[in-house]
Order: sequence, then C-alpha cells, then structure tokens
Amino acid sequence: MLNLSRKDEIITIKLKGAKINCKPYMSEHRAIAKLKASKEVSELIEQRKSELEQGVDSKLPNFDNIEVQNGIFISIFNTELAKQVIIDWSGIGSDNKELPVTDNNIELLMTNGALNIQEEFIKQYMELQTEVEEEKK
Repeated sequence: MLNLSRKDEIITIKLKGAKINCKPYMSEHRAIAKLKASKEVSELIEQRKSELEQGVDSKLPNFDNIEVQNGIFISIFNTELAKQVIIDWSGIGSDNKELPVTDNNIELLMTNGALNIQEEFIKQYMELQTEVEEEKK
C-alpha cells in the first residue's frame, strides 16, 4: 500500500559540532529550490554573455561546459533547499558569537568552501529523511 501519511518530525543534522534543525522534506521545497537555482544560473549565463559582448574580462565561469553549469546549479539548489528547510541551529557563529538563522547566514554556511558543509548537509538531510519515512512503515 502506498502510505500517504507523513510524520512532521524535525530532522536534526549534526555537522562539525553544530546542530541544525530542519523541516521534513516536501516536494514543494524541492520545487522552489529548483526554480530559484534555474533562474540564478540563467541570470549568471546572461551576465557572462553580456560582459563578454562588452569586452569585459568576465570573472564568471564558462557555462558552455555542461559540467560547470551543472555544478553551479547543484550548489545553488542545495543552498536554496537549505533556506527552505532550516528552522534553527546551535553552534554556528562568527567571532565567538552565535549567528541567527537568516537566508544570508544560511548562504554563508552553505557556500563556505573551507568548511565543506554543503555536501555533508544535503547527504545527512536526505538520509535522515529516508530513515524517518522508513520508521513509518
């Protein structure tokens, strides 16, 4: 039987001493993140094209390479998904001060390459969501 009931349990992710509480995954979160990522990639492609047409040395990557385009899309998608689902956190800060959960701070967290958080966040989030769904059966 296809079970349509959902648990509305908070998903807690533990990353490098921080705890991040998230909403359960829903298709609307994916749809919103996908829409925003697609729009941003399209805007970046147009910006690069415009810069090159004006003779400006564009700092944007070459989007003709599909792997580059996909990589940037995935990074933006993951960040937008995190913005959709993160409710609160602890252990995330700057200059020894806890930072509030805001879209800007989520973006800082997800795009900080030195911390390498993005992939681990998405991996844990989806794995924990799967575990919650399996427990319902």
